[in-house]
Amino acid sequence: MEKYIVQRASTPGWWVATDNENGMVVQFEHGHYDDTRKVTLLNGYALSSEKEAVKVAAYLRGLSDWLRDNHYEKLYSLTMRQEIGIQIRRERKRQGLSGKELAERAGFVESTINKIENGKWNVGIDILEKICDALGVTLQIM
Repeated sequence: MEKYIVQRASTPGWWVATDNENGMVVQFEHGHYDDTRKVTLLNGYALSSEKEAVKVAAYLRGLSDWLRDNHYEKLYSLTMRQEIGIQIRRERKRQGLSGKELAERAGFVESTINKIENGKWNVGIDILEKICDALGVTLQIM
């Protein structure tokens, strides 16, 4: 079983992230993680001592870090450029490629890939197609 699981909540526009290992569930509205997060402790956890509160805070920090690394687009409102960049970075990392390796495969310099992945550069379809070819994935629109 995976340590963390993210799934749509029963309330439209909300997500549920579960820390299976530490018995914690976090619900949040899409794009508004910091303002709407609600934490539920499972397995009889109670914040009866400072030690328990510190432990739960550490668990929450771990879950939040994982969410930011793997599901940033669900946490914060993003532009389309940022969403595309996140998808490219996620696939590149999944394949174990560095930014430089992807750039070389796609015929670009590394700084171009960095700008695209960080949502700083408005890319056209031709450039996206080259990046997708370099990653061995298909460009899907809509």
